[in-house]
Amino acid sequence: MRYTIITATILRPALLTACASLDAQTNKDWEHIITCDRPSNTPEAKELLAKIAHPQRMIFDCSREHRDYGSTCKHEIWPHAKGDYIYYLDDDNYFSHNGVLEDFMQVTGVWALFPIMHYGKRFCNIPPGVDRTDTGNFLVKREHGRFPLEEPIHSDGLLVERLKSVAPYQDLTGITPVLIYAAQNCGR
Repeated sequence: MRYTIITATILRPALLTACASLDAQTNKDWEHIITCDRPSNTPEAKELLAKIAHPQRMIFDCSREHRDYGSTCKHEIWPHAKGDYIYYLDDDNYFSHNGVLEDFMQVTGVWALFPIMHYGKRFCNIPPGVDRTDTGNFLVKREHGRFPLEEPIHSDGLLVERLKSVAPYQDLTGITPVLIYAAQNCGR
């Protein structure tokens, strides 16, 4: 399998859009792992999760609630990933078009950088790093894609810093943005 898409969620309604954007991809060589940062056994959660049922989608609960703070759920779910590459799709973001996974086929190295739309503006910083890179800006080989636990606020940047020490990034920042950062959903 080429891709594992991992989504940590607080079970907000925006998860429906994130999942629909993955389901619509023309490249079907993926699995989707959702890790719930709130209990998935409540009636409200069960109703939401029933709407995203898909044979390529698995749902797990995080070991404890973090209330959308930190990277523990992403860190914990990593061993379940089977794809060659991991992409972290936050539950309040969505793929910008149905050919994003085709765009990802250009990746041949350990990791690559892509542009996203962040608050309505193209976002991708060179060089990448802490406070310069969003989770949606990169795709990484599975063996290097485990989120750190050291600093919850800057965990995506810390992962990028670690990746920079492993291998150079593949610069695909000239392509169409791959993700829409759905700012209107932040904090809900």
